[in-house]
Amino acid sequence: MDDTLHSPKAERIEIQRTPVGHRAAGADATPRSRRRPEPRPEFANLSICVVVEPDADGETLIRDLQRTHASVQHIWPAPATYPVGFDVLFTELLDDLPARLPWSPGEFPLALCVIVRDRGKLSLGTLRDSTPHSTISLPLRRNDVEAALTIGLGQFQYERRLRARIDKLDDYIRAIRSVERAKAVIMARKQITEDEAYHYLRRQAMARRISIGELALAIVDTDELLS
Repeated sequence: MDDTLHSPKAERIEIQRTPVGHRAAGADATPRSRRRPEPRPEFANLSICVVVEPDADGETLIRDLQRTHASVQHIWPAPATYPVGFDVLFTELLDDLPARLPWSPGEFPLALCVIVRDRGKLSLGTLRDSTPHSTISLPLRRNDVEAALTIGLGQFQYERRLRARIDKLDDYIRAIRSVERAKAVIMARKQITEDEAYHYLRRQAMARRISIGELALAIVDTDELLS
């Protein structure tokens, strides 16, 4: 028997090579890290303002936002006072950014996402004073835009619900104070007890089809005018 028939050198291994500029069937030539996510319907109806320098990274951000099918408006240079007629605002972290935002901290009319660039020193004080709902870094990585939108909108909606609850609580506290003062006025004028004054106030409010708090406030205001 010829030993050369079993020698590894005698075996021929054929390797199929894909010609340059072609790809095998079913394969994606785009590197996984560079592929962009598919548009999501939850972003389609958003109006987004982007205040970013239109360099290569800025243009990439604008294109990725447009891929969400949202309505995107680009503004540059940055205006002295930022617009508010949008759902989301993406903006560069400028040195005077807090002064350009036309609202008080905690009273946002939209979701704010601050753009942080991978260059220079990050101004933590300016970032803190801007109180953004989310941040996004340039250059972009996969899923950065979707993550920033999701977190920013979620935080904005959460804060809006909290503000609504706080407003209701403030109204409730003011109503309680008005009722207490109105009872004192009724007790003094009618010479009745506190319980009787409260029931009188309640009956009058039901007869007028208004809340006790509204009636109490009217009584207090009238008493102050007559005093």
